[in-house]
Amino acid sequence: MKLRTLLLAFLAGVSFWCHAQSESDYLISGTYDTPVAQFIQESQSKFNIKVYHKPQWFKQARVVGDYSNEPLLNVLNAALAPIDLKVFQYSKTLFVVIPQTAFRPEDAARSEGPIPLDQVITVGSDAAVQGDMATIKGYVADGQTGDPVAGAVVYAISSAKGTTTNEDGYYEMEVPIGQQQFRFSFLGYQNGVAMLDIKSSGTFNMDLYDQVTELNSVTVTAEGPDENVQSVVMGVEKMDIQMVKRMPVLMGEADVVRSLTLLPGVTTVGEGAAGFNVRGGSVGENLILQDGSELFNSSHLFGFFSVFNPDLVEDLTLYKGGGIQADMGGRLSSVLNVNLKEGDKEEFHGRGGIGSLMGRLSLEGPIIKEKSSFSVGGRISYSDWLLKQYNDIDLKKSKAGFNDLNLKISNEISPKDNLNLSGYLSKDYFKLANDTVYTYGTKLGSIGWDHSFSDKFFSYTNASIGQYYSDVEDEEGVNQFEMNAKINYLSASQEFVSNHFDMHELKFGGKVTKYEINQGELRPLPGALNTEEITIPEQNGYEFGFYLADSWTVNEKLSVNAGLRYSMFNNVGPEDVYVYQDGVPMSTGSIIDTLSYGSGESIQKYGGFEPRFSLRYALDETSSIKVGYNRLRQYMHLVSNTAAITPVDVWQMSNSYIRPAVSDQYTIGYFRNFNDNSIEASIELYYKSSDDILDYKGGANLLLNETLETDLLQGEGRAKGIELSLKKTQGRTTGWISYTYSRTELRAISEFPLESVNNGNWYPANYDKPHNLSVVFTHQLTKRITFNANFVYSTGRPITAPTSVYQIGPYRQFPNYSERNQFRIPDYHRLDVSLTIDRGFAKFKKIKSEWNFSIYNVYGRKNAYSIYFSDTSRAYKLAILGFVPSVSYNFIF
Repeated sequence: MKLRTLLLAFLAGVSFWCHAQSESDYLISGTYDTPVAQFIQESQSKFNIKVYHKPQWFKQARVVGDYSNEPLLNVLNAALAPIDLKVFQYSKTLFVVIPQTAFRPEDAARSEGPIPLDQVITVGSDAAVQGDMATIKGYVADGQTGDPVAGAVVYAISSAKGTTTNEDGYYEMEVPIGQQQFRFSFLGYQNGVAMLDIKSSGTFNMDLYDQVTELNSVTVTAEGPDENVQSVVMGVEKMDIQMVKRMPVLMGEADVVRSLTLLPGVTTVGEGAAGFNVRGGSVGENLILQDGSELFNSSHLFGFFSVFNPDLVEDLTLYKGGGIQADMGGRLSSVLNVNLKEGDKEEFHGRGGIGSLMGRLSLEGPIIKEKSSFSVGGRISYSDWLLKQYNDIDLKKSKAGFNDLNLKISNEISPKDNLNLSGYLSKDYFKLANDTVYTYGTKLGSIGWDHSFSDKFFSYTNASIGQYYSDVEDEEGVNQFEMNAKINYLSASQEFVSNHFDMHELKFGGKVTKYEINQGELRPLPGALNTEEITIPEQNGYEFGFYLADSWTVNEKLSVNAGLRYSMFNNVGPEDVYVYQDGVPMSTGSIIDTLSYGSGESIQKYGGFEPRFSLRYALDETSSIKVGYNRLRQYMHLVSNTAAITPVDVWQMSNSYIRPAVSDQYTIGYFRNFNDNSIEASIELYYKSSDDILDYKGGANLLLNETLETDLLQGEGRAKGIELSLKKTQGRTTGWISYTYSRTELRAISEFPLESVNNGNWYPANYDKPHNLSVVFTHQLTKRITFNANFVYSTGRPITAPTSVYQIGPYRQFPNYSERNQFRIPDYHRLDVSLTIDRGFAKFKKIKSEWNFSIYNVYGRKNAYSIYFSDTSRAYKLAILGFVPSVSYNFIF
């Protein structure tokens, strides 16, 4: 990097003589309003010259004006002056774009460390002074990698003015003329401080350096220091992958989904349970997206690890029910949007780790330097060794593991166009001794195209294809069989964003998804004696969504986000639909006819409007009140009669007998920051009512059931809660405390009283856990050693338990069970700690590394996963994990 700077300075010094000779050889005429990168490309072709530059240096700069025989050099310098770049002519056909004083674009030379406070840097010039205020803009980058730091805080201390960088690392703010101190900060980085002497409008750029290393380690943050106060929408949680990586982890592996359960309003039914629950919703009410592709399973290895490779995650955002805006839909409770990182377009990098149960490795680098890049990563488990450590012979013969692979290719087609390709493959398996083998996995692929029509009008296009499958195989005994199930889908979406109107940001677009669901095919294996073949007919359907949304800044105090979405679902053939006799419960015995529908023929349609509304009113600069209302529809239903989902649970689309679920959620919240935005406090209240929620009848058979609707009921749900959060986001000690009190109840009433659950009364949902407390603590002991701790507490989940026993004869006993979910398992609590030791960052090192030592469940509490009962109604507690120490080694090169 230093060599490049010296070379550019040398070129600048020797270019003056040729500049005077030839600047008139290339003359520009005409009216222009063109991006600089495009203007340079056109000029190179027109004049057969070469301009050495990097388009990303001036993404927002434009050539604007009406020219008549103006030298090319003058036109370019006029366009680049506002961003402190200039052009020198090295020879007759060779031009070079170089930085002016104090300009450091993302690929220019960087400072070796923080700027001394006694160094005063001049911005602008006396000759350009206009009024008492000046506009300062620039770029904030990671000092080691050059990557933009999105959401960094830029704060002018004496004038108490501040802003945050956008997603590309750029900022712009108006400050008074004169000398003052600026602070640049972002969690996980050392503060960058500079004394600036503001003469006039100009540019200043800052590099921030990681507090420990370049390794993706620690922090939780919103987009800016006061984003929780300033944002309009509630219920949006953004987590930095660095924070996820530094939390105490199970078996040395960072887990995206597990980290979400430490946030207010997010829970799980227990250790080893797949998925998560948000604001009184079931696991199946969460839409999970990875680079725009839908995931139907978010967990590996019984729910202990998530499907997201932490080394490849760029950012993750959870939109809880009240925060789902009009451009998203399809689920009642939440949307988890995970974006994978793009590869480095300049240099090759690699990173990985070795833990107790798995190893991982990822690589990234340029395909065509400065234009396209790749990132690829994989994980593989070697957990079978752990099972062999147990004395139980069945466990010694068991197997369990997974592997996954991610690939992302990014290409800058032009300054206005970016194309991304993303793919994902995963496979899980487990087998208990000589019993059944379970295999399940995901295949995804997506393509995204971002286009800029202008600096105020943008287009985002995405298409994806995916499959989730599960296979069950039993090769032992006389009932040998193989059972397969899968979900295929194909989707396409288009969104436009317009900033043409002051104080408004308009979004409009749509999405269409085709689903194919095969709930199961059972086939006997050659050695089977008592197994019959069963095939459940395939289901087909199309889901559509169209929306229009506006983010309106009414004034400094009032902001509104309003949108309207219309969604529709069409269940289509080929399919045979049974007709049931009126006046009696639906069952196989009450089928009186069958209606046959051909391929693509509409069977049943549903649809409706989904209004979304959020309002923020600022009480002052540090506090605000927000209110919101959301209506959502869900056409795809996860059907399960267990508290925790399993790989063989089935998905059912809305059809002639199963209506889409609809929910309305009302939210109100108060948000307040303290101590220069370093402490964030909030309180949110919500109420959610739902209709046509699926539940199962007593004794329901859900697997390989061709008449599944006969074992299901559609009822109503209600959920309410209060979420309290207190975060400390700056300093050597950071973390948060969150507490949620919530209740979730269901009611399933049938027109036939014997089918109603609990006699038609309200009862707690399987995932109703009233009290939830999370404490997350991080302390920087030294520059290289960090201590982390998590503590969690929650009320035990509901269960149905026997209340008495009937005895028939001297030996036969039958339990008599309570109403559904009238009892609870014991409360859950756990303390985890970890210590991260980093070898530090030095430019001469080719490999950087860190060690993480973690203890999961420090005091070894045997938390109940479930309670089961013997024939005599004696209760037994099943606890999965106790005290679990682990160590992992992470590296980057």
